[in-house]
Amino acid sequence: MNPADTPVLDADLLRSTLGPEPEDVEMMLPGFVDAASRQLGEFIDAARSGNRDAARQAIHSLGSSLGFIGARRLSDHARSVERELLDRPQPDLAGHVQPLRGGWEELQQALRELELPAGS
Repeated sequence: MNPADTPVLDADLLRSTLGPEPEDVEMMLPGFVDAASRQLGEFIDAARSGNRDAARQAIHSLGSSLGFIGARRLSDHARSVERELLDRPQPDLAGHVQPLRGGWEELQQALRELELPAGS
């Protein structure tokens, strides 16, 4: 599948993971977003310093966290970066920083636009 065809955010998956009530999502989502933000920062720091092991650990955690909340496009991107780290002797770590940041901004916009169903 072309990455552009993958949704930035699968709101149905997000709701099924965190709970069907808007309050569930509103209560739990910030923790996942904070963790993903920290993981992205760890990847960027590792990429800048050339620390391949730390970059792989951070990008693996990031991909998992994002997948859990339905951030499919960025999760898929993180997983492809992880594959590159595993498969290539000299991966282009620094070359992934801007695309990941751009994907993060897209996700933040999608989360701001997320319409939660009216709760009880």
